[in-house]
Amino acid sequence: MLVTTQGEYGLRCLLAIASSDPEQPVSITDIIELEQLPRAYVEQLVFRLRRAGLVLSLRGTKGGYRLARSPEEISVKDVLDVLENNWSTVFCERHENRKLLPCPHNSSCPVSSLWTEVRDMVVAKLESTSLSDLLAKGFQPGGPAVQVGM
Repeated sequence: MLVTTQGEYGLRCLLAIASSDPEQPVSITDIIELEQLPRAYVEQLVFRLRRAGLVLSLRGTKGGYRLARSPEEISVKDVLDVLENNWSTVFCERHENRKLLPCPHNSSCPVSSLWTEVRDMVVAKLESTSLSDLLAKGFQPGGPAVQVGM
């Protein structure tokens, strides 16, 4: 499993929004200042999150972004599904998708089944971990990297 900076930073942007007053939209500038990320990157991530229906955009001088659903209803997996391409594929699947030499082992390969089981456990954990869960674990905007314990 590979999570890029897009997934990490997008999750941090959503957590910055989720940790604010739900009645007050969070501006791009607020997110940039809290997370110390480049403006163009934050704009791109928030645009993708908005297009996917995870955040709402409010226009005007007091505009900004709000979560489209409550923090309890948005899972880490929801975020990664929007921002990452094939984030949960295992090595054997990536090998086949990249049109490399086909794996000489059949589908009963014990190594392949191990990676699939590990992937399924990680996906289950990410599905069951919400933004609210991360906030409850003490996430602070601008703080250290997000960690989802197993």
